[in-house]
Amino acid sequence: MTTPLPLSFSAYARQAKASLQQALADGHKRLVIDVQNFRRTSPALLKPLLTELVTPFVAVFGTGNAGLGEIEWGEGDWLLLDGGEAMTYLDRRDWQMMLLMDASSLEMTPTQRFWKSAADKPLLMVNSWPEAPGMIGIGRGAEKERTALREQLTVVYYLQALRFQPLVIHRAYPQPWQLWYYTGATTRLLATQDLPFSTGQLKQILSQQPQVSLPERFNAFWNGPKYFQEWDS
Repeated sequence: MTTPLPLSFSAYARQAKASLQQALADGHKRLVIDVQNFRRTSPALLKPLLTELVTPFVAVFGTGNAGLGEIEWGEGDWLLLDGGEAMTYLDRRDWQMMLLMDASSLEMTPTQRFWKSAADKPLLMVNSWPEAPGMIGIGRGAEKERTALREQLTVVYYLQALRFQPLVIHRAYPQPWQLWYYTGATTRLLATQDLPFSTGQLKQILSQQPQVSLPERFNAFWNGPKYFQEWDS
């Protein structure tokens, strides 16, 4: 089964909502949503999915700006905390799910502490910019520790368009990872597989595709991938 490449924010929201609902129903406890974009914050990306979250929940903002959540979400059955103050409050409040917003900006030590604090409750990491092609942003630190956490994660939703090339990496749980060729005029599924695409695989597949012109590469440098220029419009 193929999940269509979302060509609008509303299409993304429908897909991500269904994927999150399914992952939680399947009992997964360590989840991640990693979506590249240019005009929306992590709270904005998560807003259409709030109805699927286990409440009450606590949202920890790794960027140190819980105010973004207040602007996007308003009031509800949740507690919004900046990363630096979160540990002081987690044991004092009742919550059933934890969110780590802009999780890739956290240092590895607090990330591990948050995972431990979540215990057997669901923990969802949210990033508005993937770390590298096919790589989940999970905090800064030793790669051995990062890898150990990634191995425990279920990728609920992943979407990244390569900056200088017409390739889009897409994954919507429980479907496999997909690699799409996208130019605006042409959208074509190139490959699917159960694991994320490696750098070597991306280079090999890209070598078989038409070359991107210098004007297109220049435009991508200043404005980002064409896919998200249109997706965010």
